[in-house]
Amino acid sequence: MNCTQFQLLVEYAKEQGSAHSDKLYVTYTKLANTIIGGKRDDMTASELNTLTLVESIIKQTIEIDMSMGMYYKDIYKDCKARIEQFGEIIYLIA
Repeated sequence: MNCTQFQLLVEYAKEQGSAHSDKLYVTYTKLANTIIGGKRDDMTASELNTLTLVESIIKQTIEIDMSMGMYYKDIYKDCKARIEQFGEIIYLIA
């Protein structure tokens, strides 16, 4: 995922009172990997392609939600909801 985007999110979360904003990159990376169901090193080419799409959804959601002034914890919830919808659409989630 784009480190610059996460640096912006980290600063954004700090401004909103986050005590652990330095862990956001790991949190969002785990979220992306969870939808695929594995670790990046063990993924097939197809799974890596899907992971790239999931990371793009997360990146775009973060950008949009930050521009709307959304609370940083709600941004995570929105990202999770959107990638779950994506997972359902492409049959990753039953």
